[in-house]
Amino acid sequence: GIAHCSALSFLALGNNSVGDASAAALVDAMKDKKQLTHLDLEANAITDRGVKTLANMIASRVGGRALKSLSLEDNKFGDDGATSLASALPECPELEELYLSGNTIGDSGVAVLAKALMQRGKKLEECSLEENAIGDEGFRCLLG
Repeated sequence: GIAHCSALSFLALGNNSVGDASAAALVDAMKDKKQLTHLDLEANAITDRGVKTLANMIASRVGGRALKSLSLEDNKFGDDGATSLASALPECPELEELYLSGNTIGDSGVAVLAKALMQRGKKLEECSLEENAIGDEGFRCLLG
């Protein structure tokens, strides 16, 4: 399987039924993939718990440093997942694309994300947050 593909840099598993348990298995399989640049898990069934597991993987290994694109669109996470992800963003200095549309991220989650993005020092080229639960307060946080 992919755990044995030492040169793997792009992994797209969108539009499947990947849930929290599968996200945890993915973390285990990807533990030595320090060159992973693109991870696409859009349109799955990942909740706050699964995003926390993924964020811990990104934050705890050197591999997060190579990550350029992360897609978690159309999953099932909200503010807690966004907060977990925000804690991992400082370990992703090369991140250029962040796709989080179609979840239930609200004002508090987007506020933490916005703060983490500002602290990174490098601006994203693409950030997608449509179809969440972001209101006026969260929008002001995004504006900085």
